[in-house]
Amino acid sequence: MLTSSNKFINVDFINVAPYKGLGFLFDFITQFENACSWIENEFKLKIDGRIRDYKKVLNSYERKVRGRFCDDLYFFIHTVSEVNKIIKIHNYLKDQNSKNFKSTLYKSIYGNTYFFDTENTYKNDASRNFVFELSTASFYEKIGYKVDLSNNTDILIHKDKIAIECKKIHSKDQVLTRVTEALKQINNFKKEKPEYNGVIHIDITNCFEIKFQKLISDKSQNLHKILLDVPNKEDMIGIIENHLKNQRKSFIDEITPKIRKTIEGHNVLLIIHHDNNSFDISLMNERVIIYECGYLIYNNEMIEASKNLEKLKNDMLSSYKIDTTDH
Repeated sequence: MLTSSNKFINVDFINVAPYKGLGFLFDFITQFENACSWIENEFKLKIDGRIRDYKKVLNSYERKVRGRFCDDLYFFIHTVSEVNKIIKIHNYLKDQNSKNFKSTLYKSIYGNTYFFDTENTYKNDASRNFVFELSTASFYEKIGYKVDLSNNTDILIHKDKIAIECKKIHSKDQVLTRVTEALKQINNFKKEKPEYNGVIHIDITNCFEIKFQKLISDKSQNLHKILLDVPNKEDMIGIIENHLKNQRKSFIDEITPKIRKTIEGHNVLLIIHHDNNSFDISLMNERVIIYECGYLIYNNEMIEASKNLEKLKNDMLSSYKIDTTDH
């Protein structure tokens, strides 16, 4: 059975220079405040816990963090990443008002401030599962697909007859189990709606040992030139791609054939995600870089036979910087 995979990378550059005006840190904070107001006013949910912590961290950047390569900078970088997700959820899902969506949103905004603890290990925090689900839904809205979040299935796209399940993996041993679980959920849904095709998103970021990975003056990775040059976005993306490849390629290569075997015979499109964040400081830039790398795995013949999945695959890849190198 012939299967293919396409690799993509999606990068957000967040300018955190503490100035007023469009595109600077205070504009980012304003967008965050708007998202918080939406959560409070539309859904009557109390902004507390980690959301409150993020506000404090963002507002203390110039006073406590700027110009210092310290642990506080690391936490600031991850705060920007978390807030960026919340802003996107607001921007793309603000028309959602179902009871199920409110429940998912509620579960996503609480939990631990960060997905790791002070000992630099991952926390088993269920709130991140719901953040991943809503972030995935916001991506579909961004590329023009109207999503329904009111059902037990994580995401439905009725116009194109697509049912989507999202799984955040917390250890390497869970990957195939969670893929099988998602397949079962999609197949159960298809018993009542056989015309729907399945898509599975799995996030393997938490499968890797946490290290304080920064692209700041990291001579061991030959990335210290970021401090000497003023790279453009294309150069930065190339640096990031090489960093991710060196860091995680062996695990991706290990699990990809196993996943292919697991989905054999199923007309599904499967997307593996893994994320990271970094900081770019140069003569011209002061920005947090949020990057997501992923792989699309599918059966060629089945995808080509399904016009909706073929269209979705192409729309998804066209929204990213694409490298179509097969594993």
